[in-house]
Amino acid sequence: MTNEIKSFLESRKFKYITGAVGTVIVLLLIFQAGVMFGFHRANFGYRWSESYGDNFFPRPMMGGGGMMGGFNNRDYMMSHGAFGEILKIDGSMITVKGRYEAEKNVLIDKDTVFESDEIEVKATDLKVGDDIFVIGAPNEAGQVLAKVIRILPKIITNQK
Repeated sequence: MTNEIKSFLESRKFKYITGAVGTVIVLLLIFQAGVMFGFHRANFGYRWSESYGDNFFPRPMMGGGGMMGGFNNRDYMMSHGAFGEILKIDGSMITVKGRYEAEKNVLIDKDTVFESDEIEVKATDLKVGDDIFVIGAPNEAGQVLAKVIRILPKIITNQK
């Protein structure tokens, strides 16, 4: 019996079977890696798209006609920035009231540049009520990671 097993283990047939099983295992591992990568990408896209309508199409613009109801060239929402009045500052998150009363969350980090026409500014100079213009990149939650924040001067008008 041992000679039969030994001769089978040394045969070409066994080597082919072992090679085929090894190849199948390697292919399955590569397939599983692809599935994991695809799942990660799909999960990112799903989480980002969950808040797409709220982030890029404010409610008054939607007006019962669906996401595209009332949509025309002047109603684009700024996905890579924000413009408006600061409503709230909470650590590294700034809430900005923009067009159509839509609120946009802006995140700042150590790389964010702050500008003003009048003086040199930093994050601590921002205050509620300031008008700002933000340029950045959207994240998966629909917030804007600010690259540049420009504090705009207040415009004083004589209204009677």
